Amino acid sequence: FGGSSSQSTAQGQSQGQSQGQSQGQYTGGPTEELKNLIRSAESGGDYTTPYKGNLVIYDANGRVKAEFSRKDEDLSTMTITQLDQFQTDYLNFQKAQGIPDDQRSAAAGAYQILNVKDLVQKYGKDYGLDMDSVFDKKTQDILIEIFLEKEKGLTRQLAAENPTEFSKGLARAFAGVPVLQTMQGRNQQVTRGQSYYAGFGKNAATIGADRTEEAIRKYGNLGGQG
Repeated sequence: FGGSSSQSTAQGQSQGQSQGQSQGQYTGGPTEELKNLIRSAESGGDYTTPYKGNLVIYDANGRVKAEFSRKDEDLSTMTITQLDQFQTDYLNFQKAQGIPDDQRSAAAGAYQILNVKDLVQKYGKDYGLDMDSVFDKKTQDILIEIFLEKEKGLTRQLAAENPTEFSKGLARAFAGVPVLQTMQGRNQQVTRGQSYYAGFGKNAATIGADRTEEAIRKYGNLGGQG
């Protein structure tokens, strides 16, 4: 996409709702290609998993120090209420093990969403979701639309009109998605193909820049349904 090396910020909610969404009904939102890009980068497409980085804690000699007792549970079978408790338990486990606050995570599911409860409480009614909804594939695919468009302002319109800004926002939202141009990352200057969060913990891009660029182009240019 080209563009400058200046640091960007997420566009927020001012970008508005996506085209094709009427009266709050879910209509597919991001293209399947864009959703696949994100879940490939974040979880390898696994709808059942929490953030794996702190499920098992090792000591300085590489020996297992502690394991989260709920680490093998399938998140895709839980209600949102149950998932919220799981995330709370996971964060409490990490705190008890001395994991620094900025290195704790209870991101959930294929898209590794952190604020599931908040998204459902703020927007769920318009999408047929509530706290009793099951965090299955269908729900997660709806939540990623809500997260992208309402929380981050990463709309189809922005992808069409300013793909460079869209790509920056996407990289800021998902550590596994690479930046597409040189810019200031969270901790250091980063170049095309690197994670925005390179140099912070173990974060690294897990998919290629060319694939990311193509998915954004198709989202903006074609605007197809998922």
